[in-house]
Amino acid sequence: QSGSYTYPLDGKIFNGKKDDFITSNDNELDYSHLIYKPTESKMVVISKQKVGYVERLAALSFFFLVFIIFSLVLYGLIWLIKNLDDERVGWFSINRSLMINANKILYKTRIQVSIVLSVVATLLIVGWVTYYYMNNEYRGQQTISIKDKIRKVQQNYEKQVFSKGIVEDEDAVADFVNFADVNNVDLNLYSTQGNLLMTTYPKLYNSKVIGRKMGPMAYTYLDKLKRSEYINPDEKIGDLTYAAAYAPIRNAHNKTIAYIGLPNYSNEEEYSDKIALFVSNLINIYALVFVAVGVLAVFLANQITSPLTFIQESISRTRIGQRNEPIVWRRHDE
Repeated sequence: QSGSYTYPLDGKIFNGKKDDFITSNDNELDYSHLIYKPTESKMVVISKQKVGYVERLAALSFFFLVFIIFSLVLYGLIWLIKNLDDERVGWFSINRSLMINANKILYKTRIQVSIVLSVVATLLIVGWVTYYYMNNEYRGQQTISIKDKIRKVQQNYEKQVFSKGIVEDEDAVADFVNFADVNNVDLNLYSTQGNLLMTTYPKLYNSKVIGRKMGPMAYTYLDKLKRSEYINPDEKIGDLTYAAAYAPIRNAHNKTIAYIGLPNYSNEEEYSDKIALFVSNLINIYALVFVAVGVLAVFLANQITSPLTFIQESISRTRIGQRNEPIVWRRHDE
């Protein structure tokens, strides 16, 4: 089994047929299944979570928004080609054409553009603030999590070497790797001089991707400043940035005999995945809101400018020398 779907132990619920592909739906968990049964004793089930109507509408709105942006860019290029005078091409000509066309924009259109731009500006500000908050919140949770991990690892490893101390042989390396597997972490063990003793990733050091010396800041904080731990949120291997925690290992006489390091290589990948998912969802939601606001702006602009449209139509029917009907306005406003 692989994936997040919880499968039943009894496969009869899928009703598979030999040498045939069958589809079924789990309406309770919103999953669809593709079932294939190569033999009577084997069954392969591929499951996929269904996409809701809101997600589909958001994706459609996103493509519609892209189409609008493309249309605006294309319209701008066509306008530039048509309005630029070949004999006087320059900023003056462009500015003159813009002023002429700006004066031709209807009051209704100006209201629509103002509403849309106001909402878009608000959404951008809210999106940036949300991203900034999520970034700080994730970094804070990451620091708390890695602090908790390094403290537990420090205490458990001190118990393991409490009486024997640290021995550098194959059995000790195997025990160290097993200890890291039990705690589900990656670990490095350094001497009091900052030299690497043991690691769960020997290939990185044997291939000289990482130096065998402890980080200078971590060594300074633990050895010179005598701190109980050190967290480096921006440790680097080339372009890879990850968080790492360090702590001293003490023996039965409360003497520091080594330093243990916990590099969290997967944290940046997790962070990138979360941010990518957040930005993707935000773009889809904003695209849907943008389309809804565009429709609302057209409706509001028509409602606001309806008195002007009514007066315009009434005045256009006025004829000099003829009997004209008075303009009747039943509202008590301007």
